[in-house]
Formats: sequence, C-alpha cells, structure tokens
Amino acid sequence: MEDKETRWVKPIERDGDGFTKMEGVLNRPPPDLSDRFCGVPFDHLDIQSGGRLFLCCPTWLPTQVGSLSEMELVDGFNTQTAQEIRKSILDGSFRYCHKLVCPYIQQGTLPKKTEIQNERHKRIVEEARVSGVDPIHLSLCYDESCNLACPSCRTNLISLKKGPEYEERKSFQEKVISFAFGEPHDRTLFVTVTGSGDPFGSKLFRELLFSLDGSKYPNVKIDLHTNGVAFTAVVWNKLERIQRNIRNVVVSVDAGTEEQYRITRRGGNWQMLMKNLELLGKKRQQDAFELLDLNLVVQLDNFRGIPEYIRIGKKVGADCCSLSLLNDWGTWTMEEFRARTVWSSDHPQFEEFLRVMADPILGDTIVDLGNTVEYRKEALIRFGPLTQSK
Repeated sequence: MEDKETRWVKPIERDGDGFTKMEGVLNRPPPDLSDRFCGVPFDHLDIQSGGRLFLCCPTWLPTQVGSLSEMELVDGFNTQTAQEIRKSILDGSFRYCHKLVCPYIQQGTLPKKTEIQNERHKRIVEEARVSGVDPIHLSLCYDESCNLACPSCRTNLISLKKGPEYEERKSFQEKVISFAFGEPHDRTLFVTVTGSGDPFGSKLFRELLFSLDGSKYPNVKIDLHTNGVAFTAVVWNKLERIQRNIRNVVVSVDAGTEEQYRITRRGGNWQMLMKNLELLGKKRQQDAFELLDLNLVVQLDNFRGIPEYIRIGKKVGADCCSLSLLNDWGTWTMEEFRARTVWSSDHPQFEEFLRVMADPILGDTIVDLGNTVEYRKEALIRFGPLTQSK
C-alpha cells in the first residue's frame, strides 16, 4: 500500500501551464541558486481545498506534502515529503520550485546562506534542520467561497454555508483554531485569510474573523487578502477586536478601468471597490495596519490598464501595486488560456504588452513587478522608457 507520507513526492513538471513560454521568450535559464536560501518551506503552511497541504503558494511550489483530512496540522508540516522539499532548499537545487514563476527567484531577492539575517533561519541552515519544526505562517485557503465568480479562478459562484462540503471545511478550520487560537498565547504567528476566495464572502472565514479576541493572541498577525468589494466600513467595525492584529491588507483589483473590471472580476462593483479602497487608504494613513497592497494578475483582458491601475494605487495611498502573470486554474480550455497569455512571444499582442511594460510609471517605487520583472527589463532593452501614458 502507498505510504501516505511519501505519495506526494514529485519534482515540478512543466506541462503547458503557460509559463513554459518564458524560457523561449527571454532565452534566459533560471538563475544559479546553489548558494541561496528560502525560508518559506520552513515557515509556511498553505491549507488548500480538501485539506491539501503545501509549503508555499502551490503555483510556485506545487508539490503537496500532506492532507489535513488525514493528520494534524503540525504532523502535516513535517511529513517525509516536506523534509525532502526542505532538503532541496538546503542543497541549493530548489528542484521542487517553479523557478520561472516564483517572484523571489525571478527578482533575485533570495539571500545567500552566508548573509541570512533571520535568527530562526540561521539556526536551520547551521543545523541542516528539515523536521521537528512548527509553522509560523498559515495561509487559510480551504474554503473557496466568494462573493465574486472571476473567470480566471472559477466557472460559477461558490458559497458554502451548509452540507457535507461545508462541514469538511469546518473540520479543517477546527484544526487551525486548535493550533493557532486555542488557549491564549504570545507566540509569533502570521495568518493569511484567504487565497482561495474572499474572507468576507465566506461564512467560515467571517465567523472566524468576527469571533476572535485579538488581545488573547497579541503576537498573532493577520493578513487579509480580499477582492475589496465587501470590505466596507461596517465590516471594518466588525473586526474591532482584531484590528490591532491586522498587519497587511491585500486587495485583488485586476483592472485599471471599470470596463476591464467587468470582464476580470465577474459580479464585482467597481464603484464600491473604489469607495472601499479610499477607506482602506485612510486607515493605512492612520497606521491601522502596516501595508496596503493592490494586486493585478496580468492577462489579455487587463494588460492595457496596468498604468491606470498603478495610478489608482497612488491615488488611494497604497504602499504597493503588485503584478503577476495569469496562472492556469483549469477554468478555460488550453486554447482559451493561451489566448490570454500576452507574454508569449507568439501572441498577437506580445509587442503591445512589452510597450505597456516600458511605460515609465512601471518604474515607480510603488510597483512590485513580481514575476513580470524580466518583461520589464526586455521592454526597456527594446524600446527604452516610453513617454508616460496619460
């Protein structure tokens, strides 16, 4: 019988996910990482639908390490699969990582092993420790419920409020609560809600966030990842008991204009989003939390709006406007997905995409280019900084 702790071991396979084109477009192989270190697989536990456990964003490191439906949270963090992934970091091969997609690898920001500043990570490298560790960052992605039905991630609206699927996800949340929010404690812990839907479009996540008393967990920091439409002043007030625990607010905008938004954010409300972004910008100015980060996932339907998206971020007082390339979540046929990958060299709009990437506003300090960084470099080589768009 297959060992449930090793059956997930599988190095990355590139199988037509849209990112294989990056090598051909830029003709630049992944960088040498033999002397580099990434602390994410030693710190991070991502809990996906079905209780599937990952040590990073599954798009960047797609090997599953366990299942919360079969084991407790800490056990799932220390399976043999998890240990193999950590060994690949320590030996410098990073063989389980999608090197062409990970923004830390693409931007060259991973520290050298000899220059690590984090004391926890220093000890891990010195001891070559791959097991017996607890996660300090939980990413709660086990409920896909959302108030939107964006075509890039789903084909229909998902809202789980009862029934077997809801009860399964509730059992995962109970294990999370047991680990992170049991008895009062002062442990340092970071919790992200959510990368799978919306924290305020999910009954489970709303109940979790509205019920917590942050004073019992002073060193728990909460990052909210939301589409922003339901993050109103009323909701902010309902978060009163954990407002001091909120560290970052990340808002997926995915458009620079209302016309683009209607395509990329199906069911959204552009005017409500703008109103809520203004609110969040004011809260950020009042130091209610540490970071306001806006996101745009680049694709055919929104790439022309990238400069305007950045201007929106600057107007509302965001700290950062992040870019990332569209990933294939299986909601389109391969042909439909390929039609949206404007970064592919054979795409009809490829040169237009590069011209957008050459816009001077993309050089603003507010912009985090993520895994689009090589396209910005290529655009500047081809065109130089173009006249800023209006």
